[in-house]
Amino acid sequence: MRKIVLLTILTTQLTGAIIAGVYARGVTPTPQAASERTVSVEDHDRPQDDPSSSEELFSNDFIRVFSIYPNPVTSVYSYASVKYEFHGEVREAKIVLCNMLGNVVGEYRLTRDSKQLNIATRGFTPGVYFYTLVLDSHKVATRKFIVRESS
Repeated sequence: MRKIVLLTILTTQLTGAIIAGVYARGVTPTPQAASERTVSVEDHDRPQDDPSSSEELFSNDFIRVFSIYPNPVTSVYSYASVKYEFHGEVREAKIVLCNMLGNVVGEYRLTRDSKQLNIATRGFTPGVYFYTLVLDSHKVATRKFIVRESS
């Protein structure tokens, strides 16, 4: 079982590095292309303690969504946040949170009357989770989210 988990983590890291290289060259998903794929990128370079360093998860003409902060989250925090802005017409926007096995542990709607989603993490088991931004039933971006025990 441990070998499977390590292989999954390694595969995720390699995929994230490849996709990060694509983004570094200035390629961003268009609304049409975003509906055709899921993107996985990791947060290696962002300082973990600086809330002003929020990295974009996804952006197009209709919506701008930032990565979960703080990441990793510990039991010191009772929630993690996702900031976002609507710029145009999006029928449905949500964050789907899954555990390492792919089981959905939460779905959170992004609403026009708010600019921030708070996800309560107090009851989460420490470990690795993945969160996916879904726009109008299309997965457009996926990233890793870590919950740690406080030390």
